Amino acid sequence: MDGIGQPDCKRLSDRELVDRALHATAPDRRRQAMEAIADRYLREVSVETARRMGDAEAAADVTQEAFAAAFAKLMDGEGPSNPDRLGGWLINFSRNRERNHYKRQGVVRERTVRPDVEGSGKDPFGDGVPRVGTARDDPARLAQAHRIAGEVAQTLAPAEQELFRLYYQEELTVQAITRRLALAGEPVGEKTVQNKVTRVAKALAVGFQAYLLVHNDRTLCTRLTAIIGQYAKGFSTALRDHTVKHVRNCADCGSCAKCVTCRVKDVLKISECSTAAGCQSCHVCGRENAALQAEWAPALVVVLFAGQIRDSVIRALNVAWAAAAAVALQSPPPPPPPPAANLPGPPSAGRALRRQGAKAAAAAIATAAVAVGAMVWTRPDAPQLAPAAATMPTIAYATDRTVQFRTGSDKSTVVAQVPPGSTVTDLVWSPDRSRLGWLARPAEGANSTLHLSNVKTGGTQNWECTGCAGLAFHNGRLVTVKDSSTLMAHPLAGGAPAPLKLEGMLFDPAESDLDVHLLGTTSAGGELLVFTIEHNTGSDDANRLYRVAANNYVASVVDDAITQVPGGDAAPGEHAAVNRDGTILAYAGNSPGTDTCIPSDTVTVINLDTGKQTTTRLPDSPERPLRINSIWIDPQNNVQASAFAQPGATCSAPATGTDQRTKPAVYSLSNGKWTKTPQSAVNGGAAERGWNAYRAGDVGMNDYRAPASRLVATDNKGATVELADAATAFAWAPSGPAPSPVLGTLWGPNQKGYGLSKPTMFYNGGSPSGIVRNVKWISWGKTQATGTGESLYVTGDRSVAESPWEPASVVAFDLGDCQGVRTYRKISSFHPGHGEKFDPTVFIDVCTGEYS
Repeated sequence: MDGIGQPDCKRLSDRELVDRALHATAPDRRRQAMEAIADRYLREVSVETARRMGDAEAAADVTQEAFAAAFAKLMDGEGPSNPDRLGGWLINFSRNRERNHYKRQGVVRERTVRPDVEGSGKDPFGDGVPRVGTARDDPARLAQAHRIAGEVAQTLAPAEQELFRLYYQEELTVQAITRRLALAGEPVGEKTVQNKVTRVAKALAVGFQAYLLVHNDRTLCTRLTAIIGQYAKGFSTALRDHTVKHVRNCADCGSCAKCVTCRVKDVLKISECSTAAGCQSCHVCGRENAALQAEWAPALVVVLFAGQIRDSVIRALNVAWAAAAAVALQSPPPPPPPPAANLPGPPSAGRALRRQGAKAAAAAIATAAVAVGAMVWTRPDAPQLAPAAATMPTIAYATDRTVQFRTGSDKSTVVAQVPPGSTVTDLVWSPDRSRLGWLARPAEGANSTLHLSNVKTGGTQNWECTGCAGLAFHNGRLVTVKDSSTLMAHPLAGGAPAPLKLEGMLFDPAESDLDVHLLGTTSAGGELLVFTIEHNTGSDDANRLYRVAANNYVASVVDDAITQVPGGDAAPGEHAAVNRDGTILAYAGNSPGTDTCIPSDTVTVINLDTGKQTTTRLPDSPERPLRINSIWIDPQNNVQASAFAQPGATCSAPATGTDQRTKPAVYSLSNGKWTKTPQSAVNGGAAERGWNAYRAGDVGMNDYRAPASRLVATDNKGATVELADAATAFAWAPSGPAPSPVLGTLWGPNQKGYGLSKPTMFYNGGSPSGIVRNVKWISWGKTQATGTGESLYVTGDRSVAESPWEPASVVAFDLGDCQGVRTYRKISSFHPGHGEKFDPTVFIDVCTGEYS
């Protein structure tokens, strides 16, 4: 559905395409050049428009109108002043049509401008930046959107499911679908098929929004929770319709007798239900729905509407050229110009076509652009609102007095009071967003307190936690480290804490001089990440990083020596971060046993699947090395570090300089290189939808954590939301659809891969015959995941050591709950080259370790 009409157009530059569209002598070559322009830039313009508008369907309409207007200009002989900036020229059309769209809808919309453009007089889309890639669509988000659309399609009627398969999965054109239906004995016209495809797209968009709310309830809406609880696990047609009605026009849907008499069965007409006229929509879910719609718009416009946008644009282009040609044929030829030595020859056919058919072409292309349809998740008579803060994800933060959270434009909600004289140093969300854990340290002494707050009920539990550091939710427990030696688990239901007894550690904590540090958790809180330092050995095994499963089995992540320790000697166990999907750990520090006179701090990045580690030092200065104050990881998996230059006198005269304070700068690590950014912050954190939070302020050498300072959240459009004047900690809430499932869990010592999502290698921990390596998964996330790799082919006539590595197939299945985590609970591997096939009765239960 997205091929370029003329092969030679693919090789033309933007300037050459514009020149052909304006000046080609053959009208058909001009039309082909415009079609090539559409194929080159439709996706970029639609994604950028969806990112700005936060509404995929409205963006589809605006994109079509933008290309219609641009092509009318080209047909009238007017092109971009700089053809090398063709993409920017097209995006400017979409911006203008976007404004017209909001005017037609009677919309009040906050305008946000990038700080570097505000007041400069520059057009942000005319600054010479190459347009391709400006609004990149995230491949991971696109893959998620395709998967969700496939699940939502199961809620459609059978005939609509078949259209989904033909149009979206087989990628057939409307014409091809019409022909196939005719061959199957179902003769219908192309217009009918087009209308049905448009309806499928709209139904998918509605179901997509409902799916996001059901699987990612960030609203804390108890009524929606009750609705979801009425249905079996999964996403059904009935649950979709019930959720849509709750959001649109009946917050208490199902609670009155009139609901059972409602006869509206068409998901696109649910908002028209007037059985109970006094019903009100759920404003809480409505705001959350608008935020989710904005978050997913760039991906959704590609997944659901890209084909229809192109079909409409090309159809409009063909109609316009036909109209222009008809006018040219019906008009008499222009009179020849008066003779003159310096005049060019007779006008070309293209120029005559422009003169005689320009007005007709412009009118035709404007009327031929068929809108996909703009549908919003509000009541039909409600205005569309797009305030800057409305899309802000949920964030929790602590001041010197309270712990609170905020979502979008809502007012912040106070969760609990901070004990007088204490500072909140650690703040974490539970994976289901229902609880906040926080650690409060007194101004003097080590008598910290651990707190667990239920954000839905307001209940709070407290424990004395002297000498505690680090915090994470794990298998229904809130875990911290006491006295740098013992992992303590605090039950979410209340009760006394108990130490975690770990199985499989290299050194026994009870018999070793072992420091234990909690660095975080993997995806969905499935596993703890624990770093240990053994002080009585000088071997490469002194420093170890472990994954701790819910059953307390551990697995070493890195096989090689780890020379750098989190936080170094200055702040042991500090300055660590895990990316949002739980696959990468980064921590800042230095070699143990060093002091303030060493070179700049380093950051070590570890792939939790492969165990590969890389260590990169910040830019170094012998006089003023850089010291890291905090780190975090952005959505592109680039490490961000807040760092400051060590006071110059600290090394030469240690008694001086340590009380000096300075503003830290933010450095970004990408492709192994550090870059200093314009941002200044004592710490930060990234969320989805382009949002980041930063704490401003000064830091010094003696800070355990930076003191309370101003906290702001910003998005990638330059909008800023002031959150607190004096915050000490913050945490973005978990977000997005349900985390990707993992492969079982650790169930024995020395294992690899189990407990991770899409592991490239898994190992049972005993004989090498239990290794499958170089695995490439094909259908991860579906009910059954398949993959290819290699394993030892062991037969009875030779030993394991003599057995060769041969191609192997693997199947992970039985997707369900394993100790509170969504996992594939069974795995089977076999060698197709030796006639072996998948047998669902032959497997390892990788949740319990039992063999079938």
